[in-house]
Amino acid sequence: MQNAEQKLTLAEALDHARELFLSNRFAEAEMIYRQILAHDPRNANAMHMLGLLFNETKRRPQAVEIIRQAIALVPKSAELYNNLGAVLDDMLQFDPAIECYRKALELKPDYAEAYSNLGNSLKDSGRIEEAIPNYRRAIQLKPDYALAHHNLATALHMVGQIDEAYVECRRALEIQPDFALAHTTLGMMHITDGDFARGWPEYEWRRGARELNVVERPVSQPLWEGGDLAGKTILLQCEQGLGDTMHYVRYAPMIARRGGKVLLEVQPSLVRLLSNSPELGQVFAQSQPLPPFDLHCPLPSLPARFGTTLDTIPSDIPYIFPDPAIAERWAKRIPKDGRLKVGLSWAGRKEHVHDRDRSLPLALLAPFAEAKNVWFCSLQKGPPSTQAKNPPKGMDLADWSEELTDFAETAGLLANLDLLISVDTAVIHLAGAMAKPTWVLLHFMPDWRWMLERDDSPWYATFRLFRQVLRGDWSTPMRRASEALKSRSLLKEE
Repeated sequence: MQNAEQKLTLAEALDHARELFLSNRFAEAEMIYRQILAHDPRNANAMHMLGLLFNETKRRPQAVEIIRQAIALVPKSAELYNNLGAVLDDMLQFDPAIECYRKALELKPDYAEAYSNLGNSLKDSGRIEEAIPNYRRAIQLKPDYALAHHNLATALHMVGQIDEAYVECRRALEIQPDFALAHTTLGMMHITDGDFARGWPEYEWRRGARELNVVERPVSQPLWEGGDLAGKTILLQCEQGLGDTMHYVRYAPMIARRGGKVLLEVQPSLVRLLSNSPELGQVFAQSQPLPPFDLHCPLPSLPARFGTTLDTIPSDIPYIFPDPAIAERWAKRIPKDGRLKVGLSWAGRKEHVHDRDRSLPLALLAPFAEAKNVWFCSLQKGPPSTQAKNPPKGMDLADWSEELTDFAETAGLLANLDLLISVDTAVIHLAGAMAKPTWVLLHFMPDWRWMLERDDSPWYATFRLFRQVLRGDWSTPMRRASEALKSRSLLKEE
């Protein structure tokens, strides 16, 4: 093989490309793999590694295609089937992924990694009870398999076996003390339990957890660790979803009170909204040029920097405000007939790891139609918004979703409503930050923010939580919420 500087044997070229791949030098590794395949088009090893590289660089259809080509050459390779399953799992194609893992285990019955991966696909497709024995089998085959212990911990936590989940997560960290994903999971479990003092430091490990795909704009300025800010400019960077950004920006005014000047980097769909709240700082979209600054900090690290406890959660709401002109424009379109004005949102992004648990079809909101004197408005975005064209029988549901082009528009509409009822998705954080009364329909083991066994939220004073009692069963929260809506609408009528 001819490398840029030296002549390599095929084995040396494969080894060198693998080293580049493991160092995240993907472009250089890809060039070598392509050179190998140009000389040897049937080299299954190069095909396999190029497929993994495609997956890492989010070219997943290409990854599937080339790994399938490798399987055609080496049909009895359990590793190829296992890694094809991993790509399909990343594409949310769980059933084909499960087939691949089962094929890998047929070829290699003691393949611990395939058992753990099979557990992941079963868990992500909602079959958690089936996932757990596969994790246990992986651990039986490979007791020091830290990732399998972690994966078992997450599954046990999802079904409410919390004490055992802690045991498995800590076991993962005994085996691999620098396991960033396990530290992060342990942190979220502590925060869910209200133990913020132990939770926030563990949650800081998320930035090193490769599996979480945490993406930040690379900057050369030092990370703010909580020190003096007087006279300094700090860049606060979004890191996670839209709802997370709206949740954490509550800390920006606290930065300003410490004497720091805030630059706030957020997703493009939040720029117009947050620019209307000057106390949050100067707002920039991701990748937009920035003025000079001294320090930076990811938004999700701010609770740790301020040593947040249950008693010191920033509770000054509202801290996000709608544009008065936008709110007035929407006000002209809303009926002035005395009915209770209720916004609805029933689904989140399909790509969210827990979307299968948290989202539901609009049809399940049919009990709300039994409440009298209520006018409903859809705040749903994305593909599920089309369900608003066929609302449940008896539900007067306005659908202006195509006009909700960013969160500034959504805030303007929300400002004119009396109540929001929604599953756990970004719009509830907007409503909470605006101090809008909000009822949240929560799945059995929800996000850490909502904690356990409480019907209020320490993060948002205007929230009321309606929780599943049994995993996957929406009947109890829907019954409680619909009864509450009937009572609320009667009060409005009076």
